Amino acid sequence: MRGVMSSSSPCATPLPDGSVLLGGLCALAPAPRIIWAFWKEHGQLPDVVQASILTWQRFHPDFRIEVVKPASLRTFVDLDLDALKWLDGPTRESDVVRMHLLAKYGGVWLDASCLLAAPLHFFQDVFSPVGREFAGFFLEKFTTHPCYPVVENWAFAARPGSPFMQAWLHKFMSIPNKPGGVGEALDTLQRTGTVDTQAIDSLHYLFMHVCAQAVMQSGMPLSMHLYSAARGPYKYMYDSNEDTAASVRRIMRTFHPRKPSPPYPFYKLRGRERGAMTPAMQARILKRAQSALYDS
Repeated sequence: MRGVMSSSSPCATPLPDGSVLLGGLCALAPAPRIIWAFWKEHGQLPDVVQASILTWQRFHPDFRIEVVKPASLRTFVDLDLDALKWLDGPTRESDVVRMHLLAKYGGVWLDASCLLAAPLHFFQDVFSPVGREFAGFFLEKFTTHPCYPVVENWAFAARPGSPFMQAWLHKFMSIPNKPGGVGEALDTLQRTGTVDTQAIDSLHYLFMHVCAQAVMQSGMPLSMHLYSAARGPYKYMYDSNEDTAASVRRIMRTFHPRKPSPPYPFYKLRGRERGAMTPAMQARILKRAQSALYDS
């Protein structure tokens, strides 16, 4: 595929920090300094989402931040969400948007529930003149085949024109355009043995993960740097034995207004953590994020 300069073993090369390299270096143009996100709901953003975006601004002031909404979507991509009959909720809509934006423009995608307590480093490879084509996170508990780490989709970065992003988008958008199309596409992949889904759970919900695996296992040259989600954005949860209340307490200690505890650098909040936060908790995080931004 275009852009890959050299290749190595098809299996991932582990590094001391728990990250892995797949394939060779890439000669595509560096990624633009843009952080993309999508929010569908009307009205004011929830406090914890506002806080997340403020942390991006604080730690990456040289990046343009684009929070795309349905009304502004056509400004960036020629995409009519209403025409996709297989869309079954806001998460799937967000999946479509993120893939189109990163495939066309490159840059960094962050879910609106990504809270930062330090600068991000996972995407450095896609900003250097010569580096990897794609950077992101993988989840060990989903990965049973070390040659194909299971890529997460809530934080990743790509160079514009990334062959992997183009192929990932194409695979995802091949869903039959009718209600229930996602289930039909998944059944076809499983029935034909096109992809080893490894230990991915909730295959229908995580169909974007399945499509990434289908592309990675297709034999196309890869150029990736993937970091451990368990050692990074999910570490606070695993340190809490995946107890939601304990995980939220760790977040709240980081954003304590007077005596913040040493933070985890990156928190990916799932729905259960957001749901466990009271309005007062979210307001406190927002207030702390606001004061930290203005004090920095």
